[in-house]
Amino acid sequence: MAKTFAQAQVVGLDLNAQKFSDAPNNFRFIQGDLSFTLPQFAGQADIIHCRCVAQHVKDPQALVHQLYKSLRPGGLLLLADGDWIVYDQHKKLVEPFKWWESNTTSSKSGESIALEEDSRGRSWYAGWLNFFGNLTRSKDYRPIEELVKGIEGWMILDSRRYLSPINWPGDGIENGEDLGKVLNINQRNFFLGAKEIALHAGLSREMIEIWGRHYEAEVESGHFYNVWYYVTAQK
Repeated sequence: MAKTFAQAQVVGLDLNAQKFSDAPNNFRFIQGDLSFTLPQFAGQADIIHCRCVAQHVKDPQALVHQLYKSLRPGGLLLLADGDWIVYDQHKKLVEPFKWWESNTTSSKSGESIALEEDSRGRSWYAGWLNFFGNLTRSKDYRPIEELVKGIEGWMILDSRRYLSPINWPGDGIENGEDLGKVLNINQRNFFLGAKEIALHAGLSREMIEIWGRHYEAEVESGHFYNVWYYVTAQK
């Protein structure tokens, strides 16, 4: 964005460190907790793009309120969030494999065959998303349109739900080819980036290795859709 709009000043915020070796001079990055970093931008931003954040903070409504305060009058909020369910190529819900509910709950490598047989056609990819959705979603989270409507002063310009294909163009999906390529990269990186969280949550390295093998195979050969929500609002 900073490269495309050279006249703009672009600021990236994230809890984790990020590296941008080729960033232009009009871009800077701040690592930190949004609850502490956002207040310093009160009334300064013309556009805020907040993606895949709202459901992972302790108080999603407070976050949307802080985003409102960070915008100038007339400023735009682009708020996006994903769901943790998966649809197949026929747009039917995919059943996730939940290993913790299976007959084989041990993740020892010697029992991996029994564990894989117990999946019985259920999706390991959908299972990984289901696991992390339950693990990381705030108990106070609501659909993003409701969060925006919960703050007086927003004018919603657009609100939509859409399916995004993974590693294929989808069936009748606008910009499906580009979305498929982007989601293919995103979902592979998501698994890699989530490994440490899975370890802290109690999964063994053996289990993660098994899960990763099936996850990669499904993303590579399967025709899936993820669900996304997008709201554009003006202050």
